[in-house]
Amino acid sequence: MNVAENNTIETGERNFSLQMVLTHLIKRFEECSVYREPFPYFHIENFFPDDFYAELLKRKLQPNQLTPISDTGRAMNVQSRDVMPICEESLASLPDEQHAMWQFVQTIMSSNEFLFSAIKVFGNQLKALGRTQLNVYPEVLIMQDTKGYGITPHTDRPHRLMSIMVYLPQDSSHSHLGTSVYVPKEREFRCTKGLNYSREYFDIVNTVPYVPNSAFGFLRTDNSFHGVDTIEDDVIRDTICYIVKHRLN
Repeated sequence: MNVAENNTIETGERNFSLQMVLTHLIKRFEECSVYREPFPYFHIENFFPDDFYAELLKRKLQPNQLTPISDTGRAMNVQSRDVMPICEESLASLPDEQHAMWQFVQTIMSSNEFLFSAIKVFGNQLKALGRTQLNVYPEVLIMQDTKGYGITPHTDRPHRLMSIMVYLPQDSSHSHLGTSVYVPKEREFRCTKGLNYSREYFDIVNTVPYVPNSAFGFLRTDNSFHGVDTIEDDVIRDTICYIVKHRLN
């Protein structure tokens, strides 16, 4: 399998052009609905084309190909989460078939077309907040969470504009492992720094189910409290994490 010069990936089953997959993704962004409360977020099904998603699953990374997040400097005292940045340096060590697939994903999700379409989902909310002059860039990570991982309600750090979690399970048998949306019991409480808080101080609004080929995305605000209950299943929770960050001048 390889990525041809014309940006087509050949899997043996069929070929996928970058433009075909990107067009599908842009359409999914354009058609999705935004939940406005308690903060702007969306849930997209059939995120990738179904046949492309099936080929992607065949080339998912194995646990020994990722690095514990606590060893990367990204997060301290976080257990049972491993990561790999989707960038050329990290992908270089992958076997050919995995490398070609994830390089293809990198090309799509690092593109300006993908970035602009993702941000446009929250266009009305950003305009209302007066945030129309943006200087941002995307970061894309492969993540694997295992038994014992969990993260309490938090808003994310203020240098983030928005995030998308693309769920990559084989089936829907662990749908309860999705990301949850919370509101503080003290409804006016806000957090500007992205700190983590005890679950007892929050009510759950929704859990976006961890089901195949779906995505949860949200706009970072001072009340964008979200988290994941501690995983008790013997399972690998595979995701692609897409983060849009503000450039620091």
